[in-house]
Amino acid sequence: ARPEGLLKGRLFLDLDADVQEVDMVSTLAPEALKQIIGPEFQETLDFTRFSGPAVIGARGRYAGIGPGTQLQVDIEAEQANLLWFGLDRLTLQLGVEGETYRFSNIVARAYDGVVTGSFKLVFASNEPPRYAVNAGCQGVQLESLVKALRPDDTGEQQGRLAAQVQVRGLVGPGQGASAVGTGRVDV
Repeated sequence: ARPEGLLKGRLFLDLDADVQEVDMVSTLAPEALKQIIGPEFQETLDFTRFSGPAVIGARGRYAGIGPGTQLQVDIEAEQANLLWFGLDRLTLQLGVEGETYRFSNIVARAYDGVVTGSFKLVFASNEPPRYAVNAGCQGVQLESLVKALRPDDTGEQQGRLAAQVQVRGLVGPGQGASAVGTGRVDV
């Protein structure tokens, strides 16, 4: 137990084999929990930042990227940042199996609207990592979104944004041209 919450369940760390086995539910601050679980997993989730209350349930085994990893994580967070997007009342499921990370059933409030989606990231041996995104939003205030993405922008973007996109491609320097997809945006 810590002042901000409680960790209940089982957490097994094999430091020699760099393996974590978990079956737990946590109300600890997610940033503290990432530190407890270990540096490799913390690096893997480096694109996330949490603040406020959160409930995280995790079960399975994490042995790095590759065979031996099978992990399911359920997250409910009051506030989070995924990449550069600020989200409120976030719920999502993260499944990790071998080289594949699946973020699914993502639902959150953002910029006075609702965002939904899924994200898959695959770290295949001898290939660049690849991703697939399916995301949508309804009622997002365009002015707030633009200000969050480009704080110095002085434009007068206004209106409500509704969008649906599907994009896939490769991750890494020079891989931008690999992105292909479809989408629709209404303002």
